[in-house]
Amino acid sequence: MGWWRPAGKSYTIGDGPLDTLGGAVDEVVRQYQTAFGRHPTPEEWQTLLGLALGSDPPGARIGASADPIVQIVVPGEPIQRELATFPDLPVSGVPHIGRCSILGFDLDAFSKRAEPRLDLRLRNHRETIVIRFWDPRELELAGGCPPHHGLTISDMTSAPRGSALISVSADDGARRLAFVARALEILERTKHAHRED
Repeated sequence: MGWWRPAGKSYTIGDGPLDTLGGAVDEVVRQYQTAFGRHPTPEEWQTLLGLALGSDPPGARIGASADPIVQIVVPGEPIQRELATFPDLPVSGVPHIGRCSILGFDLDAFSKRAEPRLDLRLRNHRETIVIRFWDPRELELAGGCPPHHGLTISDMTSAPRGSALISVSADDGARRLAFVARALEILERTKHAHRED
């Protein structure tokens, strides 16, 4: 059985407890289907889990924590995310990609209201460029970190894959970054300061 701690978190998760809990969830669903011909509702899950965790004495089945469980949030209907709107920018309008080095990227995949996005930070001999890609999917990162060179951004509008219209890839032989996205925009362009020798 394996145990792991999510990055940046103080708690520990184990395969055994996860399998046990998953089996219990399956059994609860089976009993509701047998009795009522349906799955438990979010409200029923909320009540069942609250009762199972125990409240007398308070938190009897919950370890000591500065942040005790006070509410169990069960996923309901998907949240309607607002799609970003901005002037259409063709891939050909992205500046100097062939001469850019990749400095890094920031991924925000779990925003509740905004569309997922990936900000790719680039640098060439003249400026630093941040390109925002909206709704990035099929993300592949091999080699532990993004490659520094070999970036290509391709227009997929002639062969669409769902709502993905842009393909991004970079490969320097040892590392690889690839994903598809709905759209892109130039978020930032900062010219380098020239120094006098």
